[in-house]
Amino acid sequence: MAQRIVLTLLEKSERGYPASLNIHNQHGAQQTSYRVTQVTGVLPLIPQSLQTALQDWQLPYREMLESRAHRILPKPNTETRFSWPEKAQILIKELNHWLNSGAQNWQKIRDALLQTLGQGRENQIFLQMGDTALQQFPWSAWDIFERSIPSPEVILSPPEIRQVALEANSQNRQQLRILGVLGEHEQIDLKLDRQLFTQLEGSGADIRFLEQPNRQTFLDTLWDKQGWDIFYFGGHSGEGLIGLNQQAWLNPHQDFKHSMREAIFKGLKLAIFNSCDGLKLANELAKLDLPCSIVMREPVPDEVAHDFLVFFLSAFKEGHSLAVSVQEARRKLADAWNYRYPGCGWLPVVFQHPDTPSFKWATTQTLPASSLESVPSVRSVTPLPLRLSWWRVTAVSFMLTSLVAGVRALGMLQGWELWWFDQLVRSRPAEVSDERILIITVSESDIQYQQQHQMEGQGSLSDQALAQLLQKLTPHRPRVIGLDIYHDFEYEPSLANQLAADARFIAPCKVSSSNLDPEGIAGPPGIPTERLGFTDFPGDPNGVVHRQLIGMDTDSVGCSTQYALSSRVALAYLGPEYEVSLQPDGPLRIGSTPFPELQYNAGGYQLAPADANGYQVLINYRSQSPRRVSLTAVLMGDVDDQLADWVRDRIVLIGLDNAKEDAHLTPYSQGAYPEKMLGVEIHAQMTSQILSAVLDQRPLLWWWPEWLEWLWIYSWSFVGGVIIWRFRSVLGRSLAIGIVIISLPGVGFIILLYGGWVPLVPCLCGLLGTSSVLIAYTRVKSEP
Repeated sequence: MAQRIVLTLLEKSERGYPASLNIHNQHGAQQTSYRVTQVTGVLPLIPQSLQTALQDWQLPYREMLESRAHRILPKPNTETRFSWPEKAQILIKELNHWLNSGAQNWQKIRDALLQTLGQGRENQIFLQMGDTALQQFPWSAWDIFERSIPSPEVILSPPEIRQVALEANSQNRQQLRILGVLGEHEQIDLKLDRQLFTQLEGSGADIRFLEQPNRQTFLDTLWDKQGWDIFYFGGHSGEGLIGLNQQAWLNPHQDFKHSMREAIFKGLKLAIFNSCDGLKLANELAKLDLPCSIVMREPVPDEVAHDFLVFFLSAFKEGHSLAVSVQEARRKLADAWNYRYPGCGWLPVVFQHPDTPSFKWATTQTLPASSLESVPSVRSVTPLPLRLSWWRVTAVSFMLTSLVAGVRALGMLQGWELWWFDQLVRSRPAEVSDERILIITVSESDIQYQQQHQMEGQGSLSDQALAQLLQKLTPHRPRVIGLDIYHDFEYEPSLANQLAADARFIAPCKVSSSNLDPEGIAGPPGIPTERLGFTDFPGDPNGVVHRQLIGMDTDSVGCSTQYALSSRVALAYLGPEYEVSLQPDGPLRIGSTPFPELQYNAGGYQLAPADANGYQVLINYRSQSPRRVSLTAVLMGDVDDQLADWVRDRIVLIGLDNAKEDAHLTPYSQGAYPEKMLGVEIHAQMTSQILSAVLDQRPLLWWWPEWLEWLWIYSWSFVGGVIIWRFRSVLGRSLAIGIVIISLPGVGFIILLYGGWVPLVPCLCGLLGTSSVLIAYTRVKSEP
């Protein structure tokens, strides 16, 4: 009674390699089978010491490479360099230390294997794995296999191979049909390869050879209408390519996929690659559903390749199974050549899926397959995503970045970017108000107070009330008095003379607009232009005020000033020693402090160029506006005790307290019914920003140039691609992407603390877009 043992190792997780062990018994004439046991566990991660030992053993073989001659004659005087049996012994020791790990989740699988192998039955061992890192190890050197009697041959089993419905004629051939291809053979001798196969022609085999064929001849022969049972290749190979001749190097999956699949459909059961770099070849052929292949896992010396072919064919033509024939050949190789090439007995590897029917030299007929449920494969347990290449990750990241940049340039992300900007602004630590500014507001109750005291006049602030207010303020010597209440008609003569002569007084006006306000609002008559400031500030599509106008050219009648009210007030406070300068190639400067000009596409903006007219900067709001007091409280003397401290050598701004007429949304407005900020408060914030930047070195908000923003967005897109490349489990990918998504606003917040506004929404789009495209690609490519 035979046993079929399948050890399935899934893709690496943080804990190790999820594993499952399935044991089947086969008995009786009908070769029926039933599942004896199924054990699951986790193989620990590959230790670094084992990886180092593997590399030390691989190095001698790989140093034999000469140009692209992968199967070569050894160089002169190199025997001692490769006589390193201790390297092979260290590798065996480290391998067994790993596989005999006492880790509880792996120990139960090892114990089940020991119990099964100790029953003295004939065993077939299939190691089903998709990770090429695991395929590199010589699993046959695991001591529980070596000590088993009879000792089983370890067969690697890639998950991609599927059962293929064969053409009916392929089951009725009376002779084995063998196609031998002797490819590019610089520095190697393939004459013996041909002689060995030629000797088999009398053993029921029909053999055809192609020597260094051109590409078309090779493809046409694979399509032979009679089909082939065995395909043999001898020559140079590497990086998953076989060399037909010096000019033609082909990849099975890319260059002759359809021809090979046609040969498989017509009955091709076995491919033998007596050349180097076989693991890559075997995995490429697995994608084409080839039932079985024999390859060399490392560069193979020419004499070792010759002897393997002799030993294998001798056993195989006697009617032994592939596994037994390869095992016998491996053991003979070890005895013959280990003194010179330590571990050469590990070089031949059998690739075969557990469900593939047995195939022997004596007949082209396949033995009956199991009549019960087939052994579960890696694909039946969990989809195995395709391993992505770096160039594909890079290309998809660049493609998604370009797509996001295009969408962003159309302004489709601007609203989201401004929303995120406001969220981060509100999240900053609270900042105290600017004590250099006092705001005096005029509300409806203040208007009623004026009426009750017979202060008649036009508008919300009568001339009598303004005169009385100036009488209260002047003794305390304010440095600047700014008015944010329009007065485009004559003041009373005495008040007009006072205001015209008072250099501290800054009056407002409004620039005319062809669309909204074609006439504008003029400043008070008699106030010189150098003491006028326009009150206009730009609003964003969402209604939030983020931008401040320092100045702009205007030919508005009655409001021909070039400076905004906040700029006029700030410059009056700073004095003549802080001059305004604007160089053609640089930013506007007040004193030595630069004020970076906001472009139409700066930060998260994608404005129409016309909306960026004038010299604009971003407003770096304080969380608290300056102190506010009502007109009535000042006129009635309610704040006389504090007024001197509030006013002396400071700025006084006078404006409306009317939420319906002069209030606006700011980044601090939130909720279903967001609180708006008074217009005079916004002017105070803008004035404070200029003063704080010039006098206190408080940072102004800045942004990156467009090319650096592109690089920033691409880097996050690339991170999304790296996650999909690095993590192959759904859980690992989900956790990694979740962590990155959470960290993105945090990074943006930290940069904002230093005054920088960087894109967030495009980064999120690039990250999710790249990862989604790569996930979809790997799933499509991994579909059977």
